[in-house]
Amino acid sequence: MITRTTLPYVTTPNLGPSVGRHDGLGDLVFLGLVLPKLKTEGLTIGIGPTITFPTATSDFTGAGKWQAGPSFLAINTQIPKFQYGIHEVGGSIPPGSTKTANNYIRLLCSTKPPGRVVVIMSA
Repeated sequence: MITRTTLPYVTTPNLGPSVGRHDGLGDLVFLGLVLPKLKTEGLTIGIGPTITFPTATSDFTGAGKWQAGPSFLAINTQIPKFQYGIHEVGGSIPPGSTKTANNYIRLLCSTKPPGRVVVIMSA
C-alpha cells in the first residue's frame, strides 16, 4: 500500500483592491493506493481513493468542501525516462451541497532523474 497526504500552504497573488492577497493552509488531500501483485515484469499498478478534507483557512486557498474520487498509479521501470504517473478524479460531497460543485481531474508524471514532477493536466 502507498499513501500520500498533502497539506499545502497557499499564497495567492494580489487579486485587486477589493480582494487583495491571501495566504494560508489549503485543503488536505489523502491518496491511498493498493498495489496488487501482477505477473508482469517491470510494471506496477495501483488503485484507490483520493479524499479531500476542507481544511483551508480561506475561501481563496481551498475549495471549502469534501471531495472524493478514484485514483490510479502506473510505475514502469522498463521505460528509461519514465518513473511513474498518477491519475486522480474527484467531485464534491454531497453532490447537491449549497456550494458550487467542484469536480477535478489531475494527471501527474515523474521522469528520471527523480524529483522532477510534471503536472500534465489539472482542471
